[in-house]
Amino acid sequence: GIGFAIPINLARDVMAQLQAHGRVRRGYLGLQLGELDPDVRALLGLGERRGALVVDVVKDHSAERAGLRRYDVVTSAAGRPVADGDALVRLVAASAPGTRLDLGLLRDGRELSLTVEVGEREEAPKPAPSPGPSPSQPPPDALGLRVAALSKAERTRLEVPADRLGVVVEDLVSLAPGADELQDGDLVVEVDRRPTPDVEAYRQVLRQLPPGHMAVLLVYRPETAETFLSKLEVEGK
Repeated sequence: GIGFAIPINLARDVMAQLQAHGRVRRGYLGLQLGELDPDVRALLGLGERRGALVVDVVKDHSAERAGLRRYDVVTSAAGRPVADGDALVRLVAASAPGTRLDLGLLRDGRELSLTVEVGEREEAPKPAPSPGPSPSQPPPDALGLRVAALSKAERTRLEVPADRLGVVVEDLVSLAPGADELQDGDLVVEVDRRPTPDVEAYRQVLRQLPPGHMAVLLVYRPETAETFLSKLEVEGK
């Protein structure tokens, strides 16, 4: 007894693409986007500005060729304001591959304009198995995590890109909000925009964070080749 309505313009567009190409073609820029919540706004110094936060730029895709970078905030596209990541995804997905879009963005407090050519979304890669836990169990750190170095063999097996240097999460002890976003096998690449390419660098960053601070983690998940932001509160030291 449940019915779903599809806008007629969307149905016509899908039908036309199926007739012309045998499948639906969606625009794609090669961006992974995150949420601009108050803590991330404070980290980036955005104030009340709205937009789509770039968490990662996929190599060899349109966004990289146009010059977009991690932590850019896209505020407009094709002359229309972009309120958040969902709005940008909808606009790009509705654009035909080959379309050129003028983007307005904020980068480290400066307003910039870039032109990007819309690519075509490919099929999602098959997930790779996540690495198993290490036999050793070090005590949890100030974020409630147990982390270790990712071996070269595991990096090769999981096909981790060369620019995703980080420490691998072996266990999650924290019950704080945000911990449920993480899972074993995730790579912590940055903490508060500071790179954590190895365990010593990660620990050095954590030593500089006061108890109660909400740390913003840049995380790469080899299982799905996804990059995202997660937040964890620093526990008492």
